[in-house]
Amino acid sequence: MGCFFFKNILKCHIKIVIMANMGLVTEYLKSKQMSQDLAEIDSEKLNNLEYLNKEMTCALLRWQQWFENPQVDRKAVKLSVPTQTDFDEYRRTILQILSQVDISENTIQPLINQALVKAGKSLIEHGPDFQDRFVQLIAMGACEYYGFNGHYTNSIKQHGINPKFEKKNEFEPIYQILKRVGASTQLGRFKHDEKIYLTNDPRVAYLHSSISPKWFCYFNEDMLMPYLNQDYPSACQKLFNFRGNEKLTREDCLKIRDFFDKWWHRLATPDNQKIAVVPMYRTQKDLQNRINLNQFLLKKQGFKAVLNASMSTYYERPYQEPIAPESIINIVDVPSFTSHIYNLTKAQATKDVHQHLSHLQNVFQVNALKRNQKKQIKPEDHTQN
Repeated sequence: MGCFFFKNILKCHIKIVIMANMGLVTEYLKSKQMSQDLAEIDSEKLNNLEYLNKEMTCALLRWQQWFENPQVDRKAVKLSVPTQTDFDEYRRTILQILSQVDISENTIQPLINQALVKAGKSLIEHGPDFQDRFVQLIAMGACEYYGFNGHYTNSIKQHGINPKFEKKNEFEPIYQILKRVGASTQLGRFKHDEKIYLTNDPRVAYLHSSISPKWFCYFNEDMLMPYLNQDYPSACQKLFNFRGNEKLTREDCLKIRDFFDKWWHRLATPDNQKIAVVPMYRTQKDLQNRINLNQFLLKKQGFKAVLNASMSTYYERPYQEPIAPESIINIVDVPSFTSHIYNLTKAQATKDVHQHLSHLQNVFQVNALKRNQKKQIKPEDHTQN
């Protein structure tokens, strides 16, 4: 079937609906069900919750890029719309993988690949050209990711991923102060970097979303942990921990403090992690070339070779040109470690309240029964008084 099969389809294929509703994954990431699922895996110790949250989120993004991606031509590859049952089966499989005692980042990837292929086999219509259509799905669903802080969401929706729309004029006075005293911070590097960095690895995007923007997260060598933990008092204590701080004037310190406070309250907000999803092949030519390559690998080396090639990841890839807003498939609200803690604590508190109310109701009923029994045992006492 090859290239000829897709020649006409590709003419209308690259029609991306900006911020498309990505269905089952989007709903699950927003739900309390995810918090409950992760707590069942890690019921004994919550210190692994952040790792589990990352791995679960990334596994779901990989499901989404194949099976809930508006970039994929479902009719061409004969892909059915996944049901809640299909999604739940994949979700349970990932939870089982994460529940394994000896699981690690190195061993988890092949298992998730197997789960994805299994889901594909159930959702793609079988036939003589099944593998041919599967490798075409892999090309159509290939994505890159951009992890960022939620403060920039409106700008990205309006202007796309474009560093030129950063408010760099606000950085200039602080940059000049730091430059004068000889401080080395990410603010200086960020000021001159106009590139965009995308990755095809959801884990990397997850990391970037947690430390975005880097110029703030790495304002000095001691700012990382306070920022990740949203620990404002600790961040304030460590604000001036950089080389050359002894050369700062009182006016310099006030300017840096005001700048820091303004940006802290913009950036260090609940659920501030976001990931923009972008098609890897953003032109018809690039997509067709990838389909051709997948079909060549399928013919010469087999399906496993295509799968392995598509699953290989890179940390990040720089782009000189901005990503237009119409090229963004989706913006994912990444659930945070703290949101899971809140959901689980609230659920436990609600359970405790219900138990307490039930206890009070039982006590009330017992006391009422005792009072009635007393009235029935000593009726004469009342008549004599």
